[in-house]
Amino acid sequence: MVDWTLVGILTLGMLGNSVQAVLAPFFPGEAESKGVSGEMVGAIFSAQPFTACFCAPIFGMVVGRLGRRRCVIFSSFVLSISAFVFATLPHYDKDTFVVVGLTARIMQGFGGAGCGTSIMAIISTLYRDRLDMVIGIQQTTLGISMILGPMLGALLYMIGGFGFIFYTYTILFLVAVPIILFLVPADTPYVEPEAGVTWKDVFSVRTVIMNALVIIVCFSSLGALEPVLSSHLQTEFGVPTELIALAFVVPTVFYPVTVIVINKLPKRIERKALLLTALLIVGTAMVLIGPWSLLAIPPNLPLTIISLGMVGSGIAFGNIPPLPDMIQDAVAQLPHLPSDHISDRLSGLMTLSFFSGKTIGPPISGFFRDRIGFQDTQALLGGFIYTYAVIFGLFGGGFKALKTCTKQPQKPETLLGENEMVETKKSFYFLEEDEVL
Repeated sequence: MVDWTLVGILTLGMLGNSVQAVLAPFFPGEAESKGVSGEMVGAIFSAQPFTACFCAPIFGMVVGRLGRRRCVIFSSFVLSISAFVFATLPHYDKDTFVVVGLTARIMQGFGGAGCGTSIMAIISTLYRDRLDMVIGIQQTTLGISMILGPMLGALLYMIGGFGFIFYTYTILFLVAVPIILFLVPADTPYVEPEAGVTWKDVFSVRTVIMNALVIIVCFSSLGALEPVLSSHLQTEFGVPTELIALAFVVPTVFYPVTVIVINKLPKRIERKALLLTALLIVGTAMVLIGPWSLLAIPPNLPLTIISLGMVGSGIAFGNIPPLPDMIQDAVAQLPHLPSDHISDRLSGLMTLSFFSGKTIGPPISGFFRDRIGFQDTQALLGGFIYTYAVIFGLFGGGFKALKTCTKQPQKPETLLGENEMVETKKSFYFLEEDEVL
């Protein structure tokens, strides 16, 4: 039986994600044609995640009170307006282009934070018993949307140019709003808890802090590539504008494929081991994508493409395990607080972490690219990622989890009969479940 609620929110998530993915291949060229500097392009890109960083925690606090469905519908409407504003950019001069572009990105940040937080809150509330699986499905669909976004953008660009891309997205969002209103069930009445969940409560759990930083670090690498990759491909390899979009598709192709692989991994592999793996993969990709000048490897397009694929795979490893891991540890360590409200706060934190990484990456990348070049800038970021990998391994449980999952499971020595073993195992699992809950 089809779960139309899940279909609806996943479709909306794909639409919201693809409109962000379609911007990176085409906006820098449009800005450069107006004479906008690389640093200003990086600042415009950062405006959206920077705004979302402020809005996501607020949505995390109020989404339960205002209603998750109301928030997701309102946020979708804001995204439709931002798409329309983007569509008008080619008609302005340089200064107006910058102001309107910043305004559109701020609106996109507000709408994206509300939409992302509301969707995660709906998923973590309705599908708590199979959260890992549903998040895996969600991340797969988001990966597909990041593939379809640049490809659809390239097609629309050839048909009607930059503006036509975003006029189309405006219509798609306006059509999606009433559909979501029909598919997503009405919100349950909000009951004020006796003990509210505060950010101090949430951040008292070490797993929450360490996992959130993994998300920030991983997505900063992707954000760092958005304002500089297209110009690097053009100047270094002579890639035409129409084909640059395909380069942005590479990490998004590897992303859903990696999600499928993660879902097939043995259950004994702990989530923290996956997060450490994410940091190592992304850090290596950033060192090789230039590649780093000290490696004495000349820039070559195949290595750049492979590194982009590694970025997509690494982000998949770093984006699926954090929320279930944070919810599990937070609920266990804060048993006196309502689990639904903990999930709402952590959903907001998840969105905040994602956009924080996207905020940090572009200005750092734009600043250092103009001074030390593309190759060494990305390698510098890779060094930062390696550094946090060590920190996470030591203090976030990464090394311990990695060591645990490499051990071969041993058969227990027992003299019990077969039926007694079955009953004993059942009792153990029920006890384990009761302890976690």
